[in-house]
Amino acid sequence: MKLELLAFLRQRDEAKIIERLHRSKRRSSDYYQLLKSLRMARIRKTVDEYVRLALISAVAAGVAGAVFGVLLSDVVAGVLGLFGVFLAIFFFTVLFSFLTYVLILGYPSFVASVRRSKIDAALPHAVAFMYALSLGGLSIVRIFEALGEHEGIYGEISKEARALVRNVNYFGSDITTALKNLAEITPSEKFKDFLEGLRSVIGSGGDLSEFLLMKTKQYQEEAVHDQKIFLNTLGLLSEVYVTGLVAGVLFMVIILVMLEMMTPGYLMLVHVVVYLVLPLGTVMFVTLLRTLAFKTEATVGKIPEEVAKDRLRGIPLRQDGGEYDAYIAEALRKYRLRRKLTVLKKPLKHLFEKPQHVFFVSAPAGIIYALLHLHASSASLIEFLNDQIVIALLIALVPFSVFYEMRRRWERKVEDAMPDFLRGIESTTEVGISLADSVKILSKQNIGVLTEEVKKMRRDLEWGALISEAFSKFERRLRLPAVSRIATLVRRASEATGDVSSVMGVAADDAEMSKRLRKERFVDTLTYLVIIYIALGVFLFVLYILTKTFLPMIPTEEVSAGGLSFFASMDASKLRMLFMHAALIQALCSGFVAGELAEGDVQAGVKHAIVMISIAYVVFTMLL
Repeated sequence: MKLELLAFLRQRDEAKIIERLHRSKRRSSDYYQLLKSLRMARIRKTVDEYVRLALISAVAAGVAGAVFGVLLSDVVAGVLGLFGVFLAIFFFTVLFSFLTYVLILGYPSFVASVRRSKIDAALPHAVAFMYALSLGGLSIVRIFEALGEHEGIYGEISKEARALVRNVNYFGSDITTALKNLAEITPSEKFKDFLEGLRSVIGSGGDLSEFLLMKTKQYQEEAVHDQKIFLNTLGLLSEVYVTGLVAGVLFMVIILVMLEMMTPGYLMLVHVVVYLVLPLGTVMFVTLLRTLAFKTEATVGKIPEEVAKDRLRGIPLRQDGGEYDAYIAEALRKYRLRRKLTVLKKPLKHLFEKPQHVFFVSAPAGIIYALLHLHASSASLIEFLNDQIVIALLIALVPFSVFYEMRRRWERKVEDAMPDFLRGIESTTEVGISLADSVKILSKQNIGVLTEEVKKMRRDLEWGALISEAFSKFERRLRLPAVSRIATLVRRASEATGDVSSVMGVAADDAEMSKRLRKERFVDTLTYLVIIYIALGVFLFVLYILTKTFLPMIPTEEVSAGGLSFFASMDASKLRMLFMHAALIQALCSGFVAGELAEGDVQAGVKHAIVMISIAYVVFTMLL
């Protein structure tokens, strides 16, 4: 009897263990994609920690949803009664919890997709950099180390490179295993194929430089093809924007106003559409565009602190018990103070370099203007919002747009001149002239906006600077993403190899590819820009017709016949103000979308927003 009982208990325990294993297997299967997304997104959390975070956030969102339902109880009770109130609270609680849980679990996939697009965009430049270093005979680990040092230029690929170097140097993996492991967790299929091909070349003892050169040309050709696909996607998205957030908003406003005339209560929904749906929809649309944006990860070169450290390199330092060196801290403090004094001495030059800093002056000026006129205005708040806020907004935006467009035009001139500069160096170094002498020869030629900068490089060389130092100063003076990428490639390659001509050829191809892609994008997206302007024109025209012909016919008193009410009374002046606000908000949003579509930068849309707001303001103040 005891043996049978023990056998039964053993079988029951084994059944529990098996059931627990099956449950664990099912759970791991359910969250396998989440685990993979966390790895690809480089989010340092386990699956259990992340799911726990999602659950806690969902509970908190559910509480917020319940509170939101309570706030709407008065409105719901008037329509559905007490049962409707409980139903609304339950609905918003479940909705907020579910959406929060789903969004948090989907966030790693979103981050991974963003990283994938960034890696794909920077891959041609990164492989060109690796090829230039391989000409000097550097090992693949050293090449990845150099690539990992320039995150400001190569972005997410630099993070991937550092992960590979960490696995080799600290975890003891051999290079082929490290390449295999990195290929399994990278979000980019292109980069995965590159790593697998690189692994095959290293394993078979093939020519690394030849492989990297082949991949450089391949990815440069694919970049042109990928941009065409991206531009086709932009065309589709522009139609979606015009249909949903221009024509759709206009249609909803008209329908809701008509319903308001028959049954009061719909005017609140018009306010929701104009003041909430339109701005939030635009923010979501711009975020989508920026997620899909076809752009490289290049940023400006070194930050000021790093520049200061470079200038202090070689000076004997004091050691203070392992603390951060006090001498360096003092030097950096003085360096930053000197930069601030330079800004005060030449404020226009600083605003030209960093146009966004103009908001420190223009935004307070706009706010002060609005407050002064608000205090002096005898009009109602609604009328005040129509006039003075528009002028205050223009005061804040116009200076930024001026400095930003001046900066953009100068950047385009520099980027257009870079291929000629690099081709000139390539042609001179091919005949055996050194890189330093090539720069001196080019300084006597006219290469557009870069002529003065090349002359400064020649003076640096004549004063005893190394060619790598001359290119570093060249990069820091211009502080442009494209220049940083090219200057870094040339500087590191010149330190690693004497085959400068080949490196210059690769750098020139890289610069020409960026120039060609930028010009093709501008030409192709010009159509989308025109479409947005036309859509705004239609939006304004319809609102103008409604304001001019429809609003004067609205009855000021309720119209009824036979005891039945046909039309409710409405305030035509308030509707006119609402239409004007809709036009101004639509103009502002359309301007930002136009900038993101046409030039890949919301800041470029400020000039379009200024033009569109001005047109809408003129239509509603001078033509009505």
